[in-house]
Amino acid sequence: MAEQMRSYATARTLFSIAEMAGWIVVGLSFLIGLTLAGTAGRYASGTERFLLFLAGASGSVVGILIVAAVQNWRAGVDTAEYTQQMLKIARDQLDVSRQSLKSNAPPQSFFDAQADQTPAAPPTRSSFASAPAPAKPEPSLAIESSSPSPDKIEQIDGKYTYNGIPFDSLEKAERYVEQFGRRPLPGVTRPG
Repeated sequence: MAEQMRSYATARTLFSIAEMAGWIVVGLSFLIGLTLAGTAGRYASGTERFLLFLAGASGSVVGILIVAAVQNWRAGVDTAEYTQQMLKIARDQLDVSRQSLKSNAPPQSFFDAQADQTPAAPPTRSSFASAPAPAKPEPSLAIESSSPSPDKIEQIDGKYTYNGIPFDSLEKAERYVEQFGRRPLPGVTRPG
């Protein structure tokens, strides 16, 4: 799937020219307004000069609308380019996933990569949703222990602890062990 990303260089060039033309219209309209107001003569009142200026400078509104339209179109081109980049990243990720499924490698998570446990058997199905749930580790409960043990849920002063992490109940500690296995993530000390 080696598709080449489309380039919008022609559109960007045209948009730059159109935006420049819009700014030129704004500037020229303003100058025309000043010229009309200046050539009104000495018999024109202040209101008449202002109206002549507005008549000439009204073209600047058209110039501003041109600039705004060009910026809107340019945003559309930017969106198209960013969408292409995101699609390329998604396709690359899909290719990596397909390669790992073809090699029958077990699914890897960050915690699996950190743990030194032996990997489970390769999945026999391609759907992760229909895969059986992993077996629950059986935490042991040691009551009346004075030193914390790294492999046991202990009850100390009415609190349950696992690797020095306090929990309000045994269920919360067991749920933690179930989620994170026999080893908690390094540096994580969260109360239950």
